[in-house]
Amino acid sequence: MTRETIGKKGNACPCRILRVLCFLWIGFELVLSTCAVAQAQEISVPIDADARFERITPDLEREILLFPEYPDFRDARLFLRPDSTFVLIVEYGRNDSLLHVERLMTKEEVSAFRAEVTGRVRRRVPIASVGGEGRTAFLVTTTGLSTFLYGLLVPSVLEIQDGNEKVGTYLVTAGAGFFVPYLFTRRARVTDAMAVLALQGGVRGALDGLLAAHFLDIDDGTAVSGFVLGASVAELLAGYGIAQASHMEAGKAGIISVGGNFGLGVGLSVAVMVDPKALDKGNALGATGALIGTAAGYASATLMAKKSSYTSGDVDVVSTAGLLGAGWGLTFLTHLERGNERTVACFLSTGAVAGLTVGHFIQRERDFRGVHGTYLRVGTAVSWIAGAGFGTLLSLHNDYNESARIILTTASSLSTITYVWMVSSFANEAQKAWEEKNPAIGFSVSPDWRTASVLTCEGGRMVHLRYPCVTVRLHF
Repeated sequence: MTRETIGKKGNACPCRILRVLCFLWIGFELVLSTCAVAQAQEISVPIDADARFERITPDLEREILLFPEYPDFRDARLFLRPDSTFVLIVEYGRNDSLLHVERLMTKEEVSAFRAEVTGRVRRRVPIASVGGEGRTAFLVTTTGLSTFLYGLLVPSVLEIQDGNEKVGTYLVTAGAGFFVPYLFTRRARVTDAMAVLALQGGVRGALDGLLAAHFLDIDDGTAVSGFVLGASVAELLAGYGIAQASHMEAGKAGIISVGGNFGLGVGLSVAVMVDPKALDKGNALGATGALIGTAAGYASATLMAKKSSYTSGDVDVVSTAGLLGAGWGLTFLTHLERGNERTVACFLSTGAVAGLTVGHFIQRERDFRGVHGTYLRVGTAVSWIAGAGFGTLLSLHNDYNESARIILTTASSLSTITYVWMVSSFANEAQKAWEEKNPAIGFSVSPDWRTASVLTCEGGRMVHLRYPCVTVRLHF
């Protein structure tokens, strides 16, 4: 009786895990089948050259007057078909009925149409074109920093002791975080790049100030608060000004931010590999590693941005790959069953650099959209959490080291599978978007070995020339 009861308990856990895995596998198959059907459908694409608008709303149409022939205009969207052609769908009202018009368009016609939309937006609604979205993100950044950081630091820097004065100072600082930048940028051009570098400077500046106080062995709370507050505000303004002065694109600003952040981590890791106590207070080696790593990260990212044009989606592809690489470095370390500060720093930094390199090559000759990057980032993070959950279920009866090994392995494996799957599902659309902006050089033999075409540029329009035997496709 006792043996039978123990046997049932021993088999219950694997059975439950197998049932869970079966249900998840069925769900995964359903998702794949749904995606396969979705790939055969039309895909909504940006309707302007700057990829800022997915549709033309009635409010925007009243400003740009692109469709005057439809008095009761409702909506206009651009779709990419599976055969690489485009269709423009315009919805309008007539006699209490909703009608729509479909217009088939070639790549050349779409390029001209997008240029027309962008030109009208820039001439008639300049804030919506070049400053609206960037300004919103910038104000969210300053408001968030003032509410969750500056409002807490200012009373400490001013050495305010009274509780009511602290609360009042906090509220004033939090409110100023919105109204001061709002008034300052009311008639200014705020681009997405300026918002990106402002966010990078504000958050990273706070960390830099904290590290500076740590490595200078400063214990006074007021002084530490001053370092954090001063560095954050200074780097926020510096990032804003650099992006403004250099007319930087949002993608370049994003990849430079990623390079600086990963560079800091790699620099600190190298310092730990040299001296395991490099992160101790007052250690000059840790501060040196942080400075050199950050500078190297910014320089490397700038070089990468010169060799390859980055979109906001491309930045997410690269940064997510870097995080996956760091995770795999830590996972491999757990399988060695031995490690110290040096090996942990070595595996983490090596994995991160390898991941960034892979991500850079993945995005080459592809323009991933911002929504692609969001899906990729969220999907990979959720998969890592789910993988850690599977690992926990599979390691209920293992010791601590074995459990950590299983959890990290399943988390890294599932998140990597998700990353590869999502990148593959977006790759074709991203490559087509890149080819529209950057004609590339390529060579191929025609299927029948008799006829082919050369894609060239003449008078600003794309024309086809027929040649025998081979196809030469010129991109420049």
